[in-house]
Amino acid sequence: TYTPESWRYMNDQLWQRYPDESAIMVGWYHTHPGFGIFLSGMDQFIHQNFFIQKWHVALVLDPIARTSGFFCWDRHHAKVNRYDFPWPTWAAAW
Repeated sequence: TYTPESWRYMNDQLWQRYPDESAIMVGWYHTHPGFGIFLSGMDQFIHQNFFIQKWHVALVLDPIARTSGFFCWDRHHAKVNRYDFPWPTWAAAW
């Protein structure tokens, strides 16, 4: 869960490391071990309220099933679409 303190910490870290604003946050990721690839109600709330730029993505990993997927805004910014991608071979050690 993201708290106001965690948001402040993330933004402070970004600004301290890149004071010239050469870096931007492009999204967020988390895992659903053994539950599959989806955005829960809370995940949807987070994405729809805090990751509202057209380039923002959410990455969900299921390390037990070795599946993963991106969620990103559609071109009209009306809904979040899911795009699955193959589990990378380098991640086999996870």
